[in-house]
Amino acid sequence: MTQHDHQNAPTQFVDTANFAARDKNARCLSYGVLRKLAGLPGDLFTDYWRDVLGPLCARLPGVGYYVQHHFSQDYRANLWPLPDGIDRMDVVLDGAAEIGFADIDGLNRYAEASAVLFGDVFHLFEHIVAYSLPLGSH
Repeated sequence: MTQHDHQNAPTQFVDTANFAARDKNARCLSYGVLRKLAGLPGDLFTDYWRDVLGPLCARLPGVGYYVQHHFSQDYRANLWPLPDGIDRMDVVLDGAAEIGFADIDGLNRYAEASAVLFGDVFHLFEHIVAYSLPLGSH
């Protein structure tokens, strides 16, 4: 049973050290990277995405889990060295989101119920590139 089995059910907290139970039920995934709207103050962007759009998305029918990743523009990870002759590609991203669904039917229920969410994202994001993995990530 998930929080979406009952209308207006309270948010269920998960053990953040072990996501195995959550992940075994997510068979269909969507990943998106995004950039905030130009000129939008960073704190307003962060607050609105975290406190308004995030909870709205997480509570839509079909969603098994929803995770936001907020990126800092003040630090660069530089995790991998660049090979000789290759220039760094500077792409400014402000975050990423992961959405997990139990199956394609869950994804379809989410898509059908998300008109308000999709109507509001244009007030916050300049670019969103989403990748759908209907068979999950293996």
